[in-house]
Amino acid sequence: MVTAAVTYQENPMKALILRHDAQDAIATSQALADKGFQILCVDTLSVAHA
Repeated sequence: MVTAAVTYQENPMKALILRHDAQDAIATSQALADKGFQILCVDTLSVAHA
């Protein structure tokens, strides 16, 4: 019987953050990362679409 909690996710959720304000992007990224998301921050819409 395994009693240890598993914190590693094989396919973690992902979030793309289009940032206009760096401080807000950092706060949002940290909150999502704490919940297990992989984060990608970009600063232009064209990069987000790519």
